[in-house]
Amino acid sequence: MVCLSVVLSAQSVSKVIQRNAVKALIQSNGILFNDGQQGQFIPIQPGLAEKTLLKGSGLWFAGIDPSGNLRGIVTANDQTDCIPGLLTEDGGVYDPALNNVWQVTCADINQHLADLSDNGVLDNPNPNILRFPARGNPYFKEFNNGIDMPFTNQPVGGFFDRDDDGLYNPDNGDYPSIEVRGCFLNRYPDEQNWLVYNSFTAHPSGFGPIALEVQAQILAYKSNNSSPLNNALIVRYKIINRTDTDINSCYLGLFADFDIGNPGDDFMGSIPNKNIMYAYNGDLNDEGGFGQNIPVMAVDMLRGPLDTLGYEVQLRHIMALENADNLQASEYYNLLSGRFADGSPAPNNGVMYAGNPSDPNGNSEQALGNAPGQRVGLPSYGPFTLQSSSVNELIVAYYYVYEPGKTPVEMVQQLFSNGNAIQGLYDNCFMDADPTCDAMVSTQSYLSDNSLRVYPNPTTTNVVVKSEGQSFSHLALSDLLGRQLKVINLEAPVKQYVLPTGGLATGVYLLTVENVTRKIVVQR
Repeated sequence: MVCLSVVLSAQSVSKVIQRNAVKALIQSNGILFNDGQQGQFIPIQPGLAEKTLLKGSGLWFAGIDPSGNLRGIVTANDQTDCIPGLLTEDGGVYDPALNNVWQVTCADINQHLADLSDNGVLDNPNPNILRFPARGNPYFKEFNNGIDMPFTNQPVGGFFDRDDDGLYNPDNGDYPSIEVRGCFLNRYPDEQNWLVYNSFTAHPSGFGPIALEVQAQILAYKSNNSSPLNNALIVRYKIINRTDTDINSCYLGLFADFDIGNPGDDFMGSIPNKNIMYAYNGDLNDEGGFGQNIPVMAVDMLRGPLDTLGYEVQLRHIMALENADNLQASEYYNLLSGRFADGSPAPNNGVMYAGNPSDPNGNSEQALGNAPGQRVGLPSYGPFTLQSSSVNELIVAYYYVYEPGKTPVEMVQQLFSNGNAIQGLYDNCFMDADPTCDAMVSTQSYLSDNSLRVYPNPTTTNVVVKSEGQSFSHLALSDLLGRQLKVINLEAPVKQYVLPTGGLATGVYLLTVENVTRKIVVQR
């Protein structure tokens, strides 16, 4: 366990999430899944004990400034280098800090849109919509205990901007949404939680000061089908460098302290080609924890940061932190860069325990004959440069696998055989999540499925997209694997649009217009 010299700030705000088969606690200072004493990522399934699978999780970041000084942040379990709140563009703290976790459910948004649909007026305003910290929100002060909403050129909470004026105005039909690069902003999950924290404070980790702002969005889905999203939370970190210099040779990592019920008998593993780190019980009985019904916990790195050319940095290391207590800044940096804390090389270039536990000759903890015990993992990206005033991101899925009657090693096989399931849902902007609270409600502001015509289909050079109901302004074209090929945001809503298809190879594609998806066939 990582031990820092400062405890959880009494000023941080905590919220509990329980919209699907996960009960979890998050803190406004960026500490995830820890209540200040113990872990709080609890699977909710019939027959399972209500025990945590994680003791805590949080971002690690480190790099070198132009003078050669190490700068960074460490967040681990109940301790952190960060405080809640927003930074100004020159790296100062807004006063008062935005210290909260703002929760919005799909039911909130559905009620908000239904309220507007009858007469265009908010007759019954939803407080969660009106208090959301989005840029220019005219209701923010009224619904946030008199705190002024800071104006910043950098957007704050992500939202669907129906009138495209860059400001959040619920009266015009704006609402909070998923802020993921390449996805439409009119989509929203069963629940979203938004918070902001920064490193404008003393760093007990020993790193030099750095003005980083982190905006985090935690998403929960509850699906009608057997989607793995039912057992998952998705966390999107938006990382802003408010310093006036570039930070070079950077590494960005995610600390995860696994506690599979009883934390004293765990193993850890990795699947590097799927960007997955996981933990499982080291035997068939989790004494004092889950007993003989033991889930497997996975951390799936869905999207890494971008380099200065706009290319995604690849996941480089997945470390097992055997000794991470009372470290110096240089030792944290060594771990992030795929070495042991003392700087000595880690096995397999810092990608540890990548073998399948079912293979007796593989490179797994089980095959190596390790003794089960406490396990802490650290996947990391780098090296890259974080430019001054740049915005970057990291997107992670935390989820568990549980099938009654199967052993932990048998459940690990699901990660090896179908570990791309959540990645595929994410790559398709969660359009196949099939939520129980239908995000795409049919109101005056949305297309109805039977009002949209797409012709000719099959097509060769062009396809006409025509709505016989509401106008539309957003279109996206993807292949059957969910990879987006084209996104079109029209300057003004229209009822008809001609989409060129001449550059597409023969095949079947998915065309999404606002909330309606059609298959189109291209023939040559």
